[in-house]
Amino acid sequence: MTQHSASVEQPVRTSSGLLRVLGTAFGLALAIGGMVGSGIFRTPGAIVSNAGTLWIAALLLLAGGIQTLLSANIWAEVSTAIPLSGGTVVVVRRAFGDTAALITGWTDALASVASSAQLSVAGAGFLAAILPGLTPYPGLTAAALTILVALINWRGVVMGEAAQMVASVAKAVVIIGLVVLLFRMTPLATSAPAAAPDRAITIGTMLIGYQLVYGAYAGWSLPGYFAEETTDPGRAIPRALFWSVVGVTGLYLLMLVALAHVLPLTLLSGADFPAGIALANVLGPTSGVVLAFIALVTVLSCQNANVMPGTRIMLATARAGYAPRSLTHVNDGGTPEVALLVFTLLCVGLALTGRYELVFILMGTLNMALTAISDLAYFQLRRREPTLTRPFRAIGHPWLPLLALLLDLGILLAVAIADPWGAIYALIAIVIGVVAARLSRKSRTEMPIGAAA
Repeated sequence: MTQHSASVEQPVRTSSGLLRVLGTAFGLALAIGGMVGSGIFRTPGAIVSNAGTLWIAALLLLAGGIQTLLSANIWAEVSTAIPLSGGTVVVVRRAFGDTAALITGWTDALASVASSAQLSVAGAGFLAAILPGLTPYPGLTAAALTILVALINWRGVVMGEAAQMVASVAKAVVIIGLVVLLFRMTPLATSAPAAAPDRAITIGTMLIGYQLVYGAYAGWSLPGYFAEETTDPGRAIPRALFWSVVGVTGLYLLMLVALAHVLPLTLLSGADFPAGIALANVLGPTSGVVLAFIALVTVLSCQNANVMPGTRIMLATARAGYAPRSLTHVNDGGTPEVALLVFTLLCVGLALTGRYELVFILMGTLNMALTAISDLAYFQLRRREPTLTRPFRAIGHPWLPLLALLLDLGILLAVAIADPWGAIYALIAIVIGVVAARLSRKSRTEMPIGAAA
């Protein structure tokens, strides 16, 4: 009996060395950790400023959640039909081949590294607000936070899973606690008009507001980056995608309504940190420390949710032959440790030099492009490989996936029109990555497209 139990509990190791041990709970924690960052405290003011009224702002948030669900419906199919870890690069390579995969892998890795660098710097700032003695050392503090998260993940995927689940639960608890506190506060009085936007509200301003909303949901696709390590990807990944988007949409709406309960529209609209304004009237000088603690928990959860998928992106690009094969090495704990080392060094370097900012600005455009190309890959695979085993089939084919594709392409085009230089810089970054990857690929061997895990 004892031997039988031990054999059942032993994790399954895939041919690449990864451990198949993850489930729905991890997917939920990862997606929530990726979506809910410090932006939940900052973006409500900007969204209301561009929307003009609370109700339009709430509708924009709800519309963003619905669009994300439509995209998740597609991603749930393609990420489980090709059950390899690595995310978009794996799917795009199967659908479109090497050139598109080169672009995708570079873009995804670039966005992930830049995001982690920005999060480490933000975390250092919040930690300094709690421990003022760290204020003169922002770069070193950011590097230390990055290395701490890396060490946790170096211990293995189980340790990374536990850290993500604990951090995401803690984040949810403190944010819900803040929402409850805001609802219990007495609304602040103001002599200004109840609803007087400081600028004319147009279709253009509402589009900007929706772009902010769209960016707030970034990170929803992360459960699909671990298809090879999920015990039942056909069930766990779609469930994690669906419930995380629904839950985060509700959380964003609750935060918006809670802030509107305390702050009049004239204070909420355009406020950089509306939660800080609300808490300052109750907690006084200590409000800054309280918010810094909440934000630090939020940032650490996001940081882990970037490091874990980031290493899988590098692993997938190396397995395809787009990067040194050493990045495919997986330790006994199921962590791609060489990829983790490279990812950490890049993040620390960017955080110390401060050169991550331009790349971070491009992340919105890059993430939108990744979503759009995943949508296109869905239709390509449906057309070219109709008999491909699909543990989950997208709901409402072809109309709901087509609607998702049109919406994602539309928002990408709108962003490119609104910020043409950002689009140009993004294209330059992609071209540089493709050239570098093609040069390095000549001397690499590669895993066959869609090789079984």
